[in-house]
This record gives sequence, C-alpha cells and structure tokens, in this order.
Amino acid sequence: MDHREAHAAGDNAGDDELIHVEDDLDTVTATIAVGDPAWTIVIVDDDDELHRSTDFALTSVEILGRPLIKLHAWSAVEGEALLTKHPDVAVVLLDVVMETEDAGLRLVRRIRDHLGMHNVRIILRTGQPGYAPELSVIRDYDINDYRTKSELTRVRLLTSLHSALRSFAQVQALDASRQGLKKIIHSTNNLFAGRKLSEFCEGVLIQLGSLLETPITGFVLARSGHMEPGTIPEDRTFTPQVVAASGTYRALTGCHLEELSDEPIRSMLTEVLARRRTVHRANATVLHVVAPSGEDIAIYMDTGRSLGDLDRSLLEVFATNIALGFDNAALMEQIQAIAFVDPLTGLGTRSRFSLDLSLWLARNDTIAEPQRVAVILTDLDHFGVVNDGLGHEVGDGVLRAVANTLSSLFEHPASLARLSSDCFAAMAPIGSETEVAAILDAITVVFSTPFTIMGNSISVSATLGYTVFAPERPRRAEDMLREASMALKRAKKTLRGTAVRFDPGLADDVQNRVTLVSRLAEARREHQFSVVYQPQVRLNGGSLTGMEALLRWRTPDGGMVPPSDFIPAAEESGHIVPMGEWVLREALTMHARWQGQGIAPPRTAINVSLRQLRERGFVATMERMARACCVEPAQVELEVTESTAMEGAGVLDALEELHKLGFRIAIDDFGTGYSSLSRLRTFPVSVLKIDRSFINGLPDDGQSRAVVATIVRLAHEFGLTALAEGIETDAQRRILAELGCHEGQGYLISNPLADYAAEAFLRRRAPDAPIPSSRPLQRTASP
Repeated sequence: MDHREAHAAGDNAGDDELIHVEDDLDTVTATIAVGDPAWTIVIVDDDDELHRSTDFALTSVEILGRPLIKLHAWSAVEGEALLTKHPDVAVVLLDVVMETEDAGLRLVRRIRDHLGMHNVRIILRTGQPGYAPELSVIRDYDINDYRTKSELTRVRLLTSLHSALRSFAQVQALDASRQGLKKIIHSTNNLFAGRKLSEFCEGVLIQLGSLLETPITGFVLARSGHMEPGTIPEDRTFTPQVVAASGTYRALTGCHLEELSDEPIRSMLTEVLARRRTVHRANATVLHVVAPSGEDIAIYMDTGRSLGDLDRSLLEVFATNIALGFDNAALMEQIQAIAFVDPLTGLGTRSRFSLDLSLWLARNDTIAEPQRVAVILTDLDHFGVVNDGLGHEVGDGVLRAVANTLSSLFEHPASLARLSSDCFAAMAPIGSETEVAAILDAITVVFSTPFTIMGNSISVSATLGYTVFAPERPRRAEDMLREASMALKRAKKTLRGTAVRFDPGLADDVQNRVTLVSRLAEARREHQFSVVYQPQVRLNGGSLTGMEALLRWRTPDGGMVPPSDFIPAAEESGHIVPMGEWVLREALTMHARWQGQGIAPPRTAINVSLRQLRERGFVATMERMARACCVEPAQVELEVTESTAMEGAGVLDALEELHKLGFRIAIDDFGTGYSSLSRLRTFPVSVLKIDRSFINGLPDDGQSRAVVATIVRLAHEFGLTALAEGIETDAQRRILAELGCHEGQGYLISNPLADYAAEAFLRRRAPDAPIPSSRPLQRTASP
C-alpha cells in the first residue's frame, strides 16, 4: 500500500488526522473558529510512519496559547507547491533525504531564495546521522534546528516547535514593525504633498487605514493653541472643529466638539484634549497629535477591535511623523489663499483664473459636445484719478463695489478674478454669440450708474476686451488670456469705454510690433532716426508761436516707419527712454543754434513719454540739458498725452517740479482720454492741444464742432492756450479762429521740416535775422 492509501486507511480507522498536499486548506480552517489564531505547520517527509507519529504527537497541542494546523507533503516538490499555496506557514518540519540525497536542503534554498519566505522557521530532520554537518547547515541555510529522527522524541519535538514558533513570532513582529514604518514613511511623503489642511486630514485617515490594514471610519478634530494637562475644555476660548471625516462620520465635517451628539465619543475626545494623550478603547482609538505650532489634533477611529502593542506603537510613531504635516498643510493653505484669492475683493487672482480656465478647457475636451466659453477683461478707465484725488480707501471701495456687482452678473460655473489693480476677468460658458452680447451689455449697464463710496458719488467707465473659445480652435488658457488682453489693448488705444473682440489680425499686429521692437536697437545704432520740426502759429494773424520737434525713422531703403507704429513699440520695450533723451538734446541744441542766429521761435515743443517721466532723475536731467544748451526753461514746452497727465502721483510730482523750474507743460491729444476736470484744475498745464480726430470733422460735423468748442471754452475758463493739431484746410482754420482757438499747426501751415528747411522757414519769418554763423552745428549721435 502506498502513502496515499495509508493516509485514507488511517482516516477510516480513526487514526490521527493526516492532510495530503492535494487537500484544500479551507476544509481545515473551517474547523477553527473565525478569529481564533492558529500556527500553520508543514511536515515534509517521504516516510508515512513519520507523518502519522508526528501528527499523533501534536494532536490537541497548543503552543504559546494557539492551536496548530498541520499540512503534509511527501516530497520536496509537493512541499514547495504546498508552501506556494499557503504563504502563512510558520514552521516547516523537513526531511533532508527524500527523492534525492539533498532534496531537503535544496527545498530550503527554494524557500528562502525563490519563494522569498524569510520568516518561516525550518527544523531539519534526517534518518542518516552525520550526512550533513549540523553547524554548516544551520549557518548556510538559516535553519532553526537540526535533529536526527531517532532523537526527536515528542518532548524534544515540542521543545523545538516552541523555540521555532517563538522565534517566528518575533521575526513576524519585527517584520510587521518594519513594514509599518515603511508605510508611515510612504504615507507621510504622500500626505506632505497635499496642499489643503482638509485634504491632508483626509489623507491621514486613509493612511491610518493602510497602516492598520483595515478601512478607517473616523474623523480628525483640530483646534488652535493647547490646554495644559488637567485643565478642562471650558477653560479655552476656542472650539475644536472636525476638519475631515470618513465613512458614517462624513456629515460631521465642520462640526464643533460640543455639537457631536454621540456622548461616549465626545467624552473620549474631551479626555484626549484635556490630557493630551492617546486613548484606546475596546473598539475605538483616539490618537492625539501635537503639531510644532502647539495645535492639538485628535483623530477618532472606529477600529472594531482592541489594538495590540505593535499597532499602538506604530500609531505613536505615525503621530510623531505627521505632526509637522499639520502645520505644513495649514501654511500651504494660507499660501494658496494668498496666491489664489485677492484679499481686497475676495475674487480669484490671475493664477486662480488661469487654473480654472485650464481645468474647464481640459474637461471640455472630454465631453461629446464641447461648449463655447467667453473670456472677458474689464479695465477701469483712469482709475488712478480716483486713487489720487479721493484717496486709496475710496479707490479700494470702488474696486470692491465693482467686484460685487460683477459677481452678481456671473453665476456658477462662471469664474471671476481681479487680474491687476483695476482689471477684472470673467470666464463664462455660453451657448451662442447672442449670449456674449448680452453679457457685454450687462457689464456696460453696471457702469452707467455712479457708485456711492464713503459718501462720494463716483462715475466709473470701463473698457472691455474679449475672446470666444470655439471647440474647433483648441487653445490653452494662456492663449485665451493673451487674446483677450490684445483685444483690450486695442480698445484702450482706439476708444475707451468700448468693447473689442479679438480677431487674428490683432495677433498679426502684435507680431509686427515684436518685429519692430527687434529692429529698434539696430536703427539706433545705425543712426536711422532724425528730428523734424513743425511750425505752430497764431490762428489770428499767423505769427509764429513755436516749433514742435518730431521724431522720424527712415529705413536704409529710403522708406519711412510711421511714428504711430514705432513710438508705441519703443514705449512698451523701454527704448523710448534713451530715444527720448536723444530727441530732447537734439531739439535743445537746435533751439540754441537758432537762438544764436536770432531766429529762434518763442518756444520749442518736445514730446515726453510716460516712461521718461517715471525715470528717477528725469527732472534733474532736463534742467541740466537746458542749462548746458543755454536755453531758458520758459522757451521749452514739454508735451505729454492726456492719459499720461492722468497718471499717478509720481508723474504729477515730476510735472509740477518741471513747471516750477519754468518749463511749459502741454497736454497732447486732449479730448481722447476722459480727463477729470477737477484734476485739470490743479494740473500745472499751459496748453491744451486739441486732437486731430476732432479737427478732421470740421467744419461740417456738428459733433466735432461741439467738442472743439467745449475744449476751447474750457481752455479759456482755466486760462490756458488752446492749440489745434492737424489743420489741413483754410475752412478748418477759419472755424477754429471763430471758436476762439488760439493756435494751430498742420499741413495747411507747414509740413514737418528737416533742420535745414526749418531754419529757412524761420529766416523767412524773421527778415531782420542776422547772417547765419559760420560755426558748425554741434550734433549728437542718434538714439
């Protein structure tokens, strides 16, 4: 009879239970109560009698308070298959000689190296004493014990098993601790990547479940500050609050401690916070964590069992490891709030808006019928006037009022943000183009009614630029913001108070501007710039009142780049500062020459950019150049655009200093920049130059005539000189004279003239002028 038949006969005869390798372990474990721990032992031997005797010797035996499960195999091959199927084996009783002389030793090597079962304890048994040297086997193969079959009596067998199982328990505990620490390190690395405190706390609950190898139902309670041991919760002036929750407690998020209806849980939490230490109960644990900032955190967990010493130790290590994370998460949340929330208006920042738009575009790519979305920029016109004239508190009030009003126009899923000091952005999903028009109309209506701020009725106008995303045009958030910005710049350049939609032509304009900027440096190096002069005269009588210095750019091929193209490019790129200084020096040098010849005009007008006025030391530079050229400040008129004149206090201070030194100040292109009359009344200005766009409509356009008449009347009221630009017909000159305009310039009077032609013009206007000096004109290098 073979060993399988003997095994069956033994069962029928009521012998001790023998378990064959092909039997299912489930039939064995079914006889053990659920939750009752047991040691699993594998007996590998080709001797049936040894299987029976071992099984009999271990019948009803408990070791270290736990019963035994015995699995049987009759060869090394069957033993490896059994161990592969049941990796929870604690001890292997292994014969050395089976199908081969070293089959048992080879199986040891497979167990350690191939199966990776480093914790299982191995007791070698041999029927041939002296076959394998005991010390070398134990040393080389990680063996717990080595015995001959004849000496392995029941007592010695039980002694060896006690030793092996105790060793296995210790190794398992160390391994569990090591694995637990690895989980803690891994989990805290993951947790510290979180950005919000609530997200961090939710992650803590998840990682605790992983650490204890059970889903955690619980919540995290946090409070600022701490209580000394022995104090009671009522002594504090702050209330602990649930920051994150999971499972059945999810609804508690945001609740305060005293609002918890479960009295036993509330009592445990109170005890933990008062004593500042972890509390364990039969089915629940409250883990106490103290952040470096002193913040108390209590983590309540439904564990469903009493935690063992190892679990409790791991929890303490985990608590210590994540303590810093609470402070980091709270700090990250504050940083995120600073980065994503505008503190003045409560709207999103540019970063938040860009992120929201990116997420919307990404989601839109995944749906069957993508939506359209409009990105609208709203820029407040001349907001600096409000800040400077009424103070920053009123200005802040205006910004908050605009934010609140815009918020009432846009509902979720729209997104609003304050991109810069006075520019707001809106992202609104739309169904059709008519919806865009309705939104623009609604925004326009917002600014039709004055805002009342701190008792001041303040009228605010706005300029809009927008772009519309269409599914057939895949783009990034940055692209849409850039397009809306280009549209806004065009609107501000053409006519404030209007709305301009982006079109591809604007992008071409920007590209041309970039190309132009790259050419500016080369043009300056190769002296392609020159200064021309256009006469200014009295409209009644025609006497000369001044010459305006104008910058021109002639390319090597003889072509001319219009000032309307290169001046804005120079201003945006910063080239305007050295270029402007060169023009000032050139014009003052020319005026000094004319002065030496007795043909100098009463004044020379020179354009000054906003960037120049913002330059530190510009006033001193201006004074120094005038003195070096022997030109009196009263003979120099500095022209600034109306929008520059309405800039902040720094620009106004510079202009006032120049005015005190004797320089005349003129506002160029007046009528296009929505100047504040109260600001104009205190502004150190001498001349209002009426923009050519109003002159073009004369004498037939009634609106143009009305605007010009108003500006002229305004100049008279403030004691200023009114000068009309772009006069091209005698009819325009006559109507301007009739309206009371003092001076004018334009092609009717003279084209801009090169320096030699301007000198000839001045000689004709001054017949008694002396003969020109033979001293050559001192010229400076072009900018």
